[in-house]
Amino acid sequence: MKKSLLLIGVILSFCACVGAKQDGKAQSSDAGKKSLDYKVLLEDSYGGTDTAENRVITNQEELEKVYGIINRTRRPGIEVPQVDFAENMVVAVFMGQRSSGGNRVEIEKIEETTDAIQVYVRKVQPGEGDMTSMAITNPFIFAELPRSDKEVVFK
Repeated sequence: MKKSLLLIGVILSFCACVGAKQDGKAQSSDAGKKSLDYKVLLEDSYGGTDTAENRVITNQEELEKVYGIINRTRRPGIEVPQVDFAENMVVAVFMGQRSSGGNRVEIEKIEETTDAIQVYVRKVQPGEGDMTSMAITNPFIFAELPRSDKEVVFK
């Protein structure tokens, strides 16, 4: 009985130490960063720009212009959303032209630091041997997030 209690005590002590170490690590790596909520407005493989680029859109007129680019080959075109630009802004990530299907661009997370908004982008490409369509694609994604005057950095 004493051995069982001693064993349980040792296991609990070990678990407490491991948990404390992980908590400290998470706090130090996220120091000064705040995760921002965002909403994906549109994501598609067709209609983006031919070259890779990132845009920060801060007014409705600019948003309509960018939607004009993605709607240039669509009939009818995708309706332009109404965004409250007094409170929000939109980031657009264009992957550029790709020679096959299976490509896409994702926003993994958006964080705010003391001096910037950091948009973490992931470009997904098909693996070797994956079955894909033989079509020219132009993947892109648009996301709405809280407005900020800080520099937007794409990573």
